[in-house]
Formats: sequence, C-alpha cells, structure tokens
Amino acid sequence: MWRIVSIGTILLTSAALVPIFSQSSWAQAEIKPDEPIDVREVRSRKTLIDCSKELDRRDGGWCHMDGASISDIFPKSLSQKIRMATGPSSVIRALNGAAFDSIDLKMYFHGGGSTDYGGNEVYELDLMRGRWTRLTDPPPLLAARKGVTCLVPRNGPPSSRTFDGIIFSKTTRTILVFPSVYSCRRGRFYPKRAIWEFNPSQTERRNGLAPLSWRQRAPMPQWMKRRSYRTAQYKDGSIYVGSDIVEAILNEKDGTWNRIGSRPNYRHGNSIYDASRDGIWSIHRSGLLFTKPPKSGIKHSVPGAGVSGYSGLAMMRDNKLIFWNGSDLIHTYDPQTRDWRVFDWGMQGPRYGFGVYSKWVRVPKFDVYVGYADHKIGAWVYRHPKKLKGTIVETNSIQSILDRASAESAVVVPPGIYRPGAVVNKSMKLDLKGVRILGTTKGKSVLLIQNAVGPVTVDNFRTTFRARCGNCAGLKIEGKNFNVRVRHAHIANAEMGILTDNRGGTLIVEDTIVEDIGHKRGREPMHLIYAGYIDKLRIVRSTLRRSHYFGHIVKSRARTTEISDSYLLGLGSRNSREGDMPCGGVIRLNRVVIQKGPHADNDESFGVGLEPQNCYGKLHPKTFFSLTNSWLIFDRPKGQFGQWRGPYNSKIRGNRIVGIQNWGSFRNYSHMNKLFYSRSAAGLEKNEIPRLSHPLPKDLGHEAGTFQLR
Repeated sequence: MWRIVSIGTILLTSAALVPIFSQSSWAQAEIKPDEPIDVREVRSRKTLIDCSKELDRRDGGWCHMDGASISDIFPKSLSQKIRMATGPSSVIRALNGAAFDSIDLKMYFHGGGSTDYGGNEVYELDLMRGRWTRLTDPPPLLAARKGVTCLVPRNGPPSSRTFDGIIFSKTTRTILVFPSVYSCRRGRFYPKRAIWEFNPSQTERRNGLAPLSWRQRAPMPQWMKRRSYRTAQYKDGSIYVGSDIVEAILNEKDGTWNRIGSRPNYRHGNSIYDASRDGIWSIHRSGLLFTKPPKSGIKHSVPGAGVSGYSGLAMMRDNKLIFWNGSDLIHTYDPQTRDWRVFDWGMQGPRYGFGVYSKWVRVPKFDVYVGYADHKIGAWVYRHPKKLKGTIVETNSIQSILDRASAESAVVVPPGIYRPGAVVNKSMKLDLKGVRILGTTKGKSVLLIQNAVGPVTVDNFRTTFRARCGNCAGLKIEGKNFNVRVRHAHIANAEMGILTDNRGGTLIVEDTIVEDIGHKRGREPMHLIYAGYIDKLRIVRSTLRRSHYFGHIVKSRARTTEISDSYLLGLGSRNSREGDMPCGGVIRLNRVVIQKGPHADNDESFGVGLEPQNCYGKLHPKTFFSLTNSWLIFDRPKGQFGQWRGPYNSKIRGNRIVGIQNWGSFRNYSHMNKLFYSRSAAGLEKNEIPRLSHPLPKDLGHEAGTFQLR
C-alpha cells in the first residue's frame, strides 16, 4: 500500500543533525497498513501570539492552543521494556515538571520514572510557533550491572520522575535534570545521584555540548542525595536546589555547593525565585514556604483551597503568587495580606490535569501564563483579569462551625470557599448552599459523615474538587446503622461519588447529580454511588452519569435498593454495569432512563448476586429484581440485559428497550416490553436521552437531553 506522507525538516540524533528534506518537500513511501506513522512534529491551530490577541479582547481568561498535543508525537512501536506500565503518557502524568526557556519561549518535557515509563526522550513546545517536536528518541535499555534487574538506557539518563527537578539554565542555555526515582521494571533503581545536562538546540553547541546530546555532571553531595527535587535560578545564575528536607545552592560556574540548611519533611513541591524579595517560594501539601539564605525555608501560610505540592506556581506582575492545579480554577496569594483567592472560570478552561509542578510558567512579554498537564490535549494560555477580584478563601473552617453546633440542630454554613473537608459526627440538618469545599478530610472524602447517632440531612452539598486519596469520595458515610439523607447535591471529579461502609443503615439520595467519577490512574473501579452492606439505598429524581474506567453507575450491597425517576447514564465513559447488586436483595427500579454508552467495558447492564463471597458468604434472602416503566438503551453492540446468580424472582415489564441482543441469564421478557432494534426505530435521535417528568440538567454546556461522546 502506498501513501503520500509529509516528512519533517530533519532527522534528529543525540550527536548530530542529518538533513533529509526541506520544509516544502514531500516523500513517497511504502507503508504497511498496520504500520504506525512515526510523527515527530505537529503544529497547533493557535500560537502564543494568537492566544494573546484573543485574550486582549476580554478581561482575562483561558485560550486553548488546540489541535495538537504531545501525544501526537509519542514514539511508535516501543518495546515492552521501554513502555513498562503506562508508556510515554507518563512524561506528563508521572510527577514531572518542565524546563522553560524564557528567552526563546520554549518548554521542554522529559521523564517517566519508577515503573511507569522507561523512555528518556525530550520534547519541545515552541510557544511562538505552536509547534510540538520530539527532539530525541528513547534509546534501547540495557542491564545496569550483572545481577540487577533494573535497566538503563544506552545513552542519556535513566528515565526519572523529575518532580520540579528539571530547569533551563539561562547561563548555559542547557537543561539540568536532578533525577529522583529512576525507571525499573521490578523494584527501584537508585544509582549515584548525578546531575544530567542536555543541549536542546538542534543547530548550535552550548556549554561544550553538541546539539541534542546529554552528559553526566559530577554527583551531588552525599547530604543532598534525597528525593523530590525542586529548582529555581537566582539572578546571578546560581541554582537553588531543594529536596524533601535539604536546601542548597549550586554554583553553575564551578560546580560547588553551598548548603542553606534543612527543615521538616514537607515532601515534594514546586519552587520559584522571587526577584523583588530575593528569595525562594515553595508550595507543598502542608504549606507555602519562603527561603531567604542564609536561613532555610520558613512556613508562610497553610495552602490555599485546592492548592498542593502538585500545583504550578508563578510570580504575578504585582508580586503576588499565582497557582494552577490543572483545572479551570486559578488561585492567588498575597504575601502582604496573606489572603488566598480563587478565580473560577466555570468550565471555560482546562478541566483535568495532574502533577503540574513547573509545567506552569509566566511569559511577561505577553502578560500571560502557559500551563500543560494533560497529554491528550494542547497547552493552555491564561491571562489574569484586571477587574475581577476573585473569591476570598475563608479563614474559618467548616469543621469549627460543625464542632460548635449542638446535636439535632440546623446548621447553615455561610457561603464561601473553604480550605479542608469536614466531618459530621452528630445528628443535624446541614445546609451548604453557596459553599464550596476544595480539600479532603482524614484522607477519605471531601465531606465525611462518621459515627453520627441519629438522622443526618445534607442539603446543597457541592463539590467538583478532584479528590485523590485512594477511593477518595465526594461524600463518605461511616458508622453503625446510620440514617443519612442527601438532597440537591452536585458531586463530580472524585474517585468515588457517594460511598458507605458495611455496618447497616439507610441512605436516601434525592434531586442530586453525581458525574465524572473515577480516573485512569485509579487502582480499582470507582463508582458513582457505592452502598456497602447496609439496610436500604433509595435514589429519587437524580442524575448519575459517566463512571470512568470500569466503575459502575450504581453499586449496592444493600438489602433493599430502590431507584425511581432517575437517570443512570454511561454516555461517553468507559463504565462497567449501570446497576450492580452483588449481594442480591430487593431491587426495584421504576421510571428510570438507563443508557449504556458505546465505550462501556461491559456488555451487561445489570449484575445481581454475583459476589456472595463478598457478602459475608451468602446472598440476601428473598432476592427480587424489578424494572418497570423505564427506558433501557444499549448504544454498545452486543448489549445484554444482565447476569443473575441465586434464587430467581423478577418482574420486568412496561419498559422500552433499545438495541438489546440477549437477556443473559435473566428470563426473556420480550413479550412484556416494547423492544426496538435501533434508536431510530424507537424515535430517538443519535445522541438523545429520553426525558422523565423532571428534565435532565445541562450536560456541562450542552443542551439537556443530549450527550456527546467524550
């Protein structure tokens, strides 16, 4: 098979440049149908200049350099030794920063580390041209030494989690890398902590280095051999280097080190140089620190709401600090007043991203900031508004308000943005209208109801905070025989939506939205609502949609599960079942719209009684399944009603079922329902969701009643 393929300008090696074709030339090449095209260079639809002009027309906000991303130029046909667990996506996602050339306005990306990815290639983003280039290729991996299972590349440094330990030196115009956690297929590999230097120029020799070549510098001092490095450059060219404990200054000219001191272990973070104060700011999960030699870092503030050691950090034109955590939220901090503020752009900017570190930089020439934290999409350009003042983060915590309240009282939390999550440990009616919580509590959830004696009602709870703590829930309920009612809530972006433990109780969810739960790096499936071994789960007039990466829409081990007047929608997510009741029980669904999306991981819509081993060895007695007066839509081929295990008793009638292929282990109830071969036969548009008596909420900017495959 023959194709016409556009070839880039040059073929890059680690030591020299070999011209192949000019920019305007074309080559005709024979390519096998299954052979991937190895793209080395792509351009976005917008450049930094284009975005700056676009932002000139409004008072701040986001501009997307869309149309190209780093994933477009990932190397093809990698060996499994190099690909390891995740492949080149870990260059962005696996706790790596970026080096920024503030003169030529280019960002450089490198890393992987641990068991994520073994490639050590370097990528360039030319902001002025909107151009992504893969500068080098990952070399073959060889055994580090006899008897060691870890592998190292033939040339250049082993792939590493760089954290913020990667920096472009303005003095030498080369990149310095302070490796933290090297790649290894089994275990971890910690060689001597030598600094590596890379010349990113494609044409000129820099600091004695040939174009696109690496060299190993002298090892760091023994006292500096820690992890989670952070870097920043002073005006005189010296490099600030911080680890989890030690702070020091590296003289770039003669390679000598000056130890500043040590401090408590704040773990990983991100650092920048503040020229106006001649010091170093460092953000960590536990605090914002300021370092001014000869003194080591001093805690200046607790982190703002939604800010952590993963966040990007930059200086503002007015000498305040600005933070980005990968979403459309922007956080600022005023060192004079010690006020934290949040600027919420309402889905007008990036939605996802993780481990930003130094992938957030300021470009003073255009008065903008550039951020990158999602390998699948292009970079984002942000201009801070001059008129908007943002919302100040409350200094009081919600926890202090709840602790002062008496049992069985009505508590109204004043509207505002609050920093940590909170624990409800007594009976109360809690109203959170106008409240946003950007943080978690006890490493479990944003809001935790724990061992409350008596009924608890939560009204107007809203969280779209990206809760990440291992099964981290928007709302978690713990305790024996709890009685919880959740009303008018909106929960999104956590690892679990609503989660309970297994000691009995009742959970009622009314007029609530739970959406976009789970993420690719999760260790197990994550569900929108997961009721443990309790007495009753009831869901009424609610919308549950998009359970990402193999989670269920509803998973319930309750003795009784009732769902009515609600939407259970897979849409464009990769969810498993829409309803999974592994312990059986009494299951009633009435007036429900159920949709299995085309990307679902499971053919089945329901699973009943499939995990007796996780139900104290036996299923609930008198298991009964009922689905009535509902829609069941299969947009995935080979749609199957479900699987059933245990005593069989069911009622499935009065429903409209679209695209079903077989009933699985359920009885065939075709004669009691209206079956349609396709959406068009049922009178539905391609992406239409039938409406119940209450309308669907707007789908993140799209019209209610429709969905997009994303």
